[in-house]
Amino acid sequence: MQKRRFEKAKEDGIADSESAKRAIFYLRFAIANMESEHLASRLQQYLLKQIPISRGLGISITEASLEEIRITAPLAPNLNHHGTAFGGSVSAVAILAGWTLVYARLEAEGQFPAVVIQHNEIRYVTPIEGAFAARARLARPEQWSHFLRGLSRHGKARTIVAVEVEGTRGISALFRGTYVALRAAQRRSTNITKHQ
Repeated sequence: MQKRRFEKAKEDGIADSESAKRAIFYLRFAIANMESEHLASRLQQYLLKQIPISRGLGISITEASLEEIRITAPLAPNLNHHGTAFGGSVSAVAILAGWTLVYARLEAEGQFPAVVIQHNEIRYVTPIEGAFAARARLARPEQWSHFLRGLSRHGKARTIVAVEVEGTRGISALFRGTYVALRAAQRRSTNITKHQ
């Protein structure tokens, strides 16, 4: 709609640089929203098919970009005996959010190595009494190119993802996870080493 207005204004000779800038901004915003919705839907389908616990947790990817992934989960399938969210479920949703961010970024680069979690820490801040959301971001986005070079040169690389888990009272848990990307040849040599 905004694009049509800009084209009409241009035809009428009244498109100035400000209206052109606004039209370009709205067009980019609309495209980014469409891409985010498509990415979220595609990633959710992948998780539900490839990582079965995703279905049991009742997760939904509600926001997806290469900078941030937001996964929500309902309380009902994740309850503990106190009527709040079970810590293991909260941790699992945070792990999935971090994993999905790393996977999506690698996929955007045309890379498809295995992604696994190597280490994680979670600090529970407040009980979660309702639906909750895990928002994942790279802890050090400026080091992503270093991560890609390591993967290219050595067949494996590590990155750290920070996840904030939001509940009904605000931030309910803080998570940091180290994720490792492994190429197929590296996975085989790692498996051989582990089994010897």
